[in-house]
Amino acid sequence: MDPHNLKQLLEIMEEMVGLERALADLYQTCSEAFPEDTQFWLAIKHQEKHHAESIRKMAALVLAYPHEFALGRTFNATAIHTVKHGIIEHIDALKQHQIPRIKMLIIARDIENSVIEAHYRDLVKTSNIEFNNLVDQIDTQTMQHKNLLIKKIAASKQQ
Repeated sequence: MDPHNLKQLLEIMEEMVGLERALADLYQTCSEAFPEDTQFWLAIKHQEKHHAESIRKMAALVLAYPHEFALGRTFNATAIHTVKHGIIEHIDALKQHQIPRIKMLIIARDIENSVIEAHYRDLVKTSNIEFNNLVDQIDTQTMQHKNLLIKKIAASKQQ
C-alpha cells in the first residue's frame, strides 16, 4: 500500500475507533437513563469498547504489514464523523430525558444497522488472518446487537 493510501486508511480507522467509543458512551448513558435495562445496555457497551480496541489492533496490523493490505472500497471519514456526531447528540438528549425508552431502542437498532451496512470488511483487501478474524468478530457481534435490539423492541411493544 502506498504511503498516501496508508495514511488515509489509518485516519479512517481512527474515525471508526471514535465511532465505536461514541457507541459505548451512548450505551452507558442508556444504562443510566433506563435502569430497567441496565445490564442489557452495559453488555453491549462493553462489546463496543472491545470493538474500538479491535480496530486499533487492525490499524496496528496495517501499519506493521502494509504490503499485506490493499485499499478496498472507498470510505468517507466525514460520513463516519457525521454518524458519531449524531450519536453524541443522542447522548445529550438522553441526559436531558428527551428520548423515551422505545424510541432509544429503535435509534440504537438503526445505528447498529448502519454500522453493519458500512461493511468494514470492504475497507481493505487482505489475507491477513488476524485482521480478518477481528473483522469477523466485530461483524458477528454487531449483528447480534441488532438482533437483540429487534427482540427488545418487539417485547417492549407487547407490554
